[in-house]
Amino acid sequence: IISSQILITPVRSPSLNSSFLYFCQLMATRGRGRGRVGRGGRAGRGGRGGDQQPDPLNQLQPPIFQQPPPHQHPPVFQQPPPNQEQNHVQIMGQFRVLSPPTFTGADGPQAVDDWFMNLERIFEVLNYSYQEKIVCARFQMIGDAGRWWSDVWRLKTTAERDAMTWEQMKLLISERYYPYHFREQMERQFYALQQGNLSVEEYEREFTRLSHFAPHM
Repeated sequence: IISSQILITPVRSPSLNSSFLYFCQLMATRGRGRGRVGRGGRAGRGGRGGDQQPDPLNQLQPPIFQQPPPHQHPPVFQQPPPNQEQNHVQIMGQFRVLSPPTFTGADGPQAVDDWFMNLERIFEVLNYSYQEKIVCARFQMIGDAGRWWSDVWRLKTTAERDAMTWEQMKLLISERYYPYHFREQMERQFYALQQGNLSVEEYEREFTRLSHFAPHM
């Protein structure tokens, strides 16, 4: 019992109390230094955080993601537009399928009128422009008519050729092969037409033929 009392009884010596407190503080400081982890790394031996090496993971730069190049389409090669000769070949190919008549200029004024009428029917089906009509009509003029038109066409300038219309071409052809005095003569025959000894069919056929020359009918 006496020994227990001696252990429990606090020591009242000032020097001993000071030494004891210093020892406790020293142990507490060393304990905190061993268990603490320094910033950015593990705790070093002896608790010295200043000697720690930098973490290599922290030195890695974030990956840079580059946009892939845009998808490039292969170049598109456009077909060159057909030239004038190719256009004429295509136009004439369609035109010749319909068996257009030729014109020689040697069959009288009535033949040129019939030729115009047949060509107009074909042009209506093909829906050709006036320039395409001129190309086709020139090709169908043969013999004396072909030679005459070649001379007319050769004497015209490029601007005059480009500006010529189908109606103007017909007028030039009519002035040579379908003269005005012939149309006047046919018109007088129409107004003087009587059935007389003609049958009904013959009269109707002649009436239809001559009525074409009467502009007021």
